[in-house]
Amino acid sequence: MILGIMSVYNEEYFLPFKIEWCRSNGISLFVLDNMSTDSTVEILEHNNVQYIQYNTDGVFSESLMQDAIKSVLDSINPEWVVYMGCDLFFSTLFPIREIMEHCNVITLPFYSARNTGEERSSNPFKTYRHVNFDGELDFIFKYDKDIIFNGDEIIFPYEVKRSNPDGIWINYGDTKTSAQRLETLERREKAWDKGENENWGNHLISGYNKNWLWDKSELHNIDDIDLTSYIDKLQFDCGL
Repeated sequence: MILGIMSVYNEEYFLPFKIEWCRSNGISLFVLDNMSTDSTVEILEHNNVQYIQYNTDGVFSESLMQDAIKSVLDSINPEWVVYMGCDLFFSTLFPIREIMEHCNVITLPFYSARNTGEERSSNPFKTYRHVNFDGELDFIFKYDKDIIFNGDEIIFPYEVKRSNPDGIWINYGDTKTSAQRLETLERREKAWDKGENENWGNHLISGYNKNWLWDKSELHNIDDIDLTSYIDKLQFDCGL
């Protein structure tokens, strides 16, 4: 089994895309809902997606989220895991199962799409074409109960046999509305006030200082850095 797992809070916009994307890639989806107040739960139930709810009293805590995710993974014990957020997608030019035959960790470059003043639409993948390169992610991996989550770092208990296929991770969190991003920042701040690592989620401060609006000159256009094929594939996998 390839299990895609994520925690969500008020993801009614991206959730239908993520459900279709998982189906297209042969990924079984499990969702931990952090007490959403929009139609997230209704969408999950309508699409027969497995989910549980967990309550952090309005705090966006990375450690509490990862503890909850680890508990679910230990109970299911899948063969492979795709660890993600609802607005975070990978796109590869080869079927993911073929890649898994030769490794135990899949590493992909990671890009963040930014709002540069585009008019919002029903297709964020077509609308937002400017990105920042943010390193690499090891978020597709063979599961072991001794794996440790530490923010964006995953500590593996086994010798890593890594594959770096043609593909990318891309996050669309910074294309959300200013009100949504501000709420996320405020929920993060509650976690920091409780002593959580302030490096977890500190990109939200940069977004706040820009009023969640980035200058295109500071970013890469996906057409100029040969990402178009990945975004086209992503749109297709999301049913667009």
